[in-house]
Amino acid sequence: MGGMKVLIAGPYNSGGTRLLQCIRMVCKICNIPVTHGSYVTFNSKKANEFEGVYIIKCNELHEMYFNVSLFDYVFVSVRDVRYFCNTDIEAIQNIALFRCWKTQATKLVRYEQFNIDQLIAIFIVMNVRLEKEVVEYMDNFIQSRYTNKNTTKLLDYKIIQKNETIRSFLIENGYE
Repeated sequence: MGGMKVLIAGPYNSGGTRLLQCIRMVCKICNIPVTHGSYVTFNSKKANEFEGVYIIKCNELHEMYFNVSLFDYVFVSVRDVRYFCNTDIEAIQNIALFRCWKTQATKLVRYEQFNIDQLIAIFIVMNVRLEKEVVEYMDNFIQSRYTNKNTTKLLDYKIIQKNETIRSFLIENGYE
């Protein structure tokens, strides 16, 4: 296997960190060299020379958006903004970030449906076949560690109804 450059992008609190942790864990279990960092630590020369999976995780557009072509795979996380944004402005900012990253995505990863099937699909995209034992281990890991924390809606229904950006995001992404 040659080197792979992976960018995990998306708004804050949308599931990018759990995806990063799971990809790193699978690589370590499968003895695939892996390193990760942020836009601050990104070095295209090192990334191109690394014989393994080189992962950068970022949230803001200015961090890596214009360097997205340097990556082999871009995984973008998405989450229902009603559960992690407290204000309409915060929701709109997160929606704007998501929509920009979505245009560059190799694959979207849904926070609410994060499970072994999504992880397997990511590795299929990366042309890495996971052995049954790895799948079982990661399934148990995901089930024990990651729960859907969408339990309390923070955004008021009236705010959502007044805001076309929020409403359209919810519809576009199957949340309404």
